[in-house]
Amino acid sequence: MALTVKVDPGKHTIRITKSGYFPIKFDVTVEAGKTYNISKTLIPTDALIIEWTRIDPSEPKIGDRVRLHYSIRNRTNINVRGRIKATFDGQTRTYEFTLSPNRNIVGSVDLGTFNSVKSVTVIAEAQVYVEEHERGAGWYTTDRKTITFTVKERKATITITTSPSGASVYIDGRYVGTT
Repeated sequence: MALTVKVDPGKHTIRITKSGYFPIKFDVTVEAGKTYNISKTLIPTDALIIEWTRIDPSEPKIGDRVRLHYSIRNRTNINVRGRIKATFDGQTRTYEFTLSPNRNIVGSVDLGTFNSVKSVTVIAEAQVYVEEHERGAGWYTTDRKTITFTVKERKATITITTSPSGASVYIDGRYVGTT
């Protein structure tokens, strides 16, 4: 439905809001006696949702390259410019995309390697770019997931063979098995 409004000639700031959508604001300059048709598409605040995330490898060890895999769905009936933003350990990784209506994108973000045993929390955000947001053009979060994993110590492997077999084996005083 269209709204028709009479205004004085000159510059005007137009702000458009609707519950569940990002508010937009823009300027327009009009001349006396002319008609201006303005059409804007509002972007829902839940336009992009994170369907799932996972860490690969699922139990990373020191030195492993770790990736965050994800699926993001566009829940709207319009093309959306989006990105995944992963924040962890004071670092941020992003990947941008354009997503067709009611489609999803499956991808991954390289988190790099870790050189110590530690717990890592990754905040994954689905974001849309809003050109005329009332707070300014930029990326706005539509969904957020938190993933925590522990980077574990890489173990060494010892294979023990005895002749004759059947000997009990202890490592550091702890029984570990029989050859």
